[in-house]
Amino acid sequence: MPEIKIDRAERGDAFEIFQVVQQCRDYLREWLPWIDGTRSPEDTLSFIADNVNKNLFNGREIYVIRINKKIVGMIDLQNGDKFNNKAEIGYWLAEEHQGKGIITEACRRIINKVFNDYGINRMTIKAAVGNLKSRHIPERLGFVMEGVERSGEFLNGRYVDLVVYSMLKDEWMKKNSNE
Repeated sequence: MPEIKIDRAERGDAFEIFQVVQQCRDYLREWLPWIDGTRSPEDTLSFIADNVNKNLFNGREIYVIRINKKIVGMIDLQNGDKFNNKAEIGYWLAEEHQGKGIITEACRRIINKVFNDYGINRMTIKAAVGNLKSRHIPERLGFVMEGVERSGEFLNGRYVDLVVYSMLKDEWMKKNSNE
C-alpha cells in the first residue's frame, strides 16, 4: 500500500482538489451529488472556507488524502450529534487510486481519531445501494449493515436508496485490540 497522509483541508488545497475532481468528474458524478455544483476552483474554495474552522459538531471536518504529497481524495466527518454522540463519514477517491486500500486505511485512521478523541459512540457510513466499491469499505472495516434508507439521496435527477452501516465504539475497540 502506498504511504497515505491525511491532513485537514486548508484554503490552499482548493485548486488541487478541484483539479482532481475535474480529472475524475465523469467517474465521480455517478455517485456524488455535489459534483455538478462544483464548477470552479472558487466553488471548492468556498466549501473549504465554510468548514475550515469547524468540527463535526458545527459543520464538517474535511480532510485531504495525499499519496506522495499529491491530493488523491477526501474524507470528512459530518452530521455530528454531540447530544447522542454520533457522526457520519463521507469519502471519495480518484479512480486511478482505487482498489489499493487507501480509503479503507483513511477511514480506519479517522474512526480511531473520532472514537478516541471526541467521545463519539456511533459512526455511520452510507453508500448508494448500487455503489459496490463504496459499500465494500464499511464491510471491510467490520461495520454492521443496518438497513436501507429509501430515497436517501437525490443524485443526478433521481432518488437513490442508501445502505446504512454502523460501528459502535466498544465494537471497534474490541475488534482493533485483537489485530
